[in-house]
Amino acid sequence: VNSLCERCDSTRTTITEASSAISQCTCKAGTYAGRAGACNDCPKGYYCDGTLDGTARVRCPEGTTTFGENSVSYTDCVCTAGYMPLVVTNATHRCTPCTPGFFKVSIGNLDCSQRCRPNSMSDPGATASTDCFCVKNHYYTKSSDTCDRCPTDGVLCPGGFDPPTSQLHTAPHSVAGNYMTGFADAEPCFIEDADGQSVCLAGATAANQSKACSGGQTGMLCGACKYLTARDLGDQACQPCEPEYHDWMHVGSLNLDLFMKASFGIFLGKQAMESAVKQKKL
Repeated sequence: VNSLCERCDSTRTTITEASSAISQCTCKAGTYAGRAGACNDCPKGYYCDGTLDGTARVRCPEGTTTFGENSVSYTDCVCTAGYMPLVVTNATHRCTPCTPGFFKVSIGNLDCSQRCRPNSMSDPGATASTDCFCVKNHYYTKSSDTCDRCPTDGVLCPGGFDPPTSQLHTAPHSVAGNYMTGFADAEPCFIEDADGQSVCLAGATAANQSKACSGGQTGMLCGACKYLTARDLGDQACQPCEPEYHDWMHVGSLNLDLFMKASFGIFLGKQAMESAVKQKKL
């Protein structure tokens, strides 16, 4: 029968000429046939070239993506953030991670030209300056966004992130025998235990002094004794008190608490009396 060719609906086309059935109408390039048969936009990171009866949806190679939806060819796949072109030809398209010390924020076939701040480094594939960490013997100063040289005495600066998978810069911490007195400052301790070892331990930071002191020591430079410990001489380590002193120290602690409360009550009473006298004079 000599009849006119019918047009596929607006979302479909045919791959070849002389198509003879509506079943040969497939989704156009840039779309793909979903489970219900409807033509869907090709998602970002994929390309849909209209082959395989319009069902083809091909993921871009590793390290590449697309700028948006409806991509129709592998040539639409460009390097992701953190990746740069390795080989780009009509036949080959590969991207490789940024080399350590460099990062790339945006997608596209550009080199990783942005460099980490001085005295810092990054792992391969960095996507932002926040991926750059200070190298060993340096620490991060937030106010200036710099990696500064570690002090030579009493402080250790490992560099890197802590934990490694975070973007939290490792803080300077104490060397054994020193106590952190500032973010990157330490002072030597003078108290030693019975074995001649300093009571100031390694690994403490200015923000976390919970494990800065050994045994019964506490406080600045580990110079104070914890509850129920005491020392005979000023440069000796604190030792547990004998059991017979425990009750006495507990009573002493209660008496001190009562004394402080009583003193505060007397102070308030005195303030009230003075206020009453002033009111009477008026």
